[in-house]
Amino acid sequence: MNKWVLVLVLLGGVLALWVLGFGQSLGFNALTGPSTKPLSPESVATYEPLTIQYIDSELGFSVRHPIGYIVDAIPGEHVHFFASSPSGFSEDYLFKTTNETLSFKDLREIAVELEAKPVREDQVNVNGKTALRLQAVLPGDELLESETLVLGVIPCPGYRLYFTAVIPDSLSDDVALADYVLQTAQC
Repeated sequence: MNKWVLVLVLLGGVLALWVLGFGQSLGFNALTGPSTKPLSPESVATYEPLTIQYIDSELGFSVRHPIGYIVDAIPGEHVHFFASSPSGFSEDYLFKTTNETLSFKDLREIAVELEAKPVREDQVNVNGKTALRLQAVLPGDELLESETLVLGVIPCPGYRLYFTAVIPDSLSDDVALADYVLQTAQC
């Protein structure tokens, strides 16, 4: 699957969620910065009791997600976790498998295609694997507040996990939780 197919899938998902709930979207907010260390004991102690594990038995990857979130999954292809807030906005996490080798340049092109302005790119340690992460800002308008887009790629044996996240600014307190979810991915 090439990067443009990923762009089209992502655009279709964002459009569908926008139509369903003005601002509901794929993903989570900006992460706090480069992370070259594994999860801290404090992060695990804080968030592990609030999450449960999802296992994709077909590809053998797993990730922890917040308890109570709705899970939409096609094993071997993608898993989407989401929950709506009282404001009507959604906090979402999407992990999708791909055979495409994506670089920071590819992630920037995807962000720009979505009309987001890239603001940071870095590498993050995800269970001993070096993952790429790009943060971008999606501008708001009279109906939607601004959001932060995070795109990432985690190398796995035989495939890659492509991560997409968007969190409205009003839900930005969950940034640390989102960082935790990303860093719990195992493959």
